[in-house]
Amino acid sequence: MDKRVKFLGLDVLFSLVTVMAAAVCSLIQCFGSAKFENSDNYDIFLVDMKFNWFAYILGTALFILFLYYSHKKYLKRYYEEYPVEHPAVVIMHFIISVVFAFAMFMTVIFAPLILLGFDKNFVPELLAFITIFVWPVVFLLYMNATLSFYLIVKKKTGKSKKKKK
Repeated sequence: MDKRVKFLGLDVLFSLVTVMAAAVCSLIQCFGSAKFENSDNYDIFLVDMKFNWFAYILGTALFILFLYYSHKKYLKRYYEEYPVEHPAVVIMHFIISVVFAFAMFMTVIFAPLILLGFDKNFVPELLAFITIFVWPVVFLLYMNATLSFYLIVKKKTGKSKKKKK
């Protein structure tokens, strides 16, 4: 199998599993959320739900640990065989990470709403903002920064394998 296809396939698989893990971790954050009575919400049909701090921190920590250890264990070892001479793979890697960052954005918005109901509003909004917007941005930056860092280190150390003709 071509190295480029293998690398991009692993990239897609890793991104898909990370999006699913983000959905599960965002659902973990919703465990133990309670109705928030002191609400200045004027819409009588919306219910403000207050995050349980322990569940929120646990869900965030699990997502960060999953992102770090899964990348370190599975994808980073395939960077050794990265086809440096093919810039199209770098562009495809960026496109894949953007598409799956958007998929993560949509997933962490709709997974808790589907499970808990569309009439829920989570407070404080800062915590919901961190989960909905910061997680996909961290994923996008982490995927591209680790590959960029590896490529820079690989070029400086001269570890790229050149084919003999």
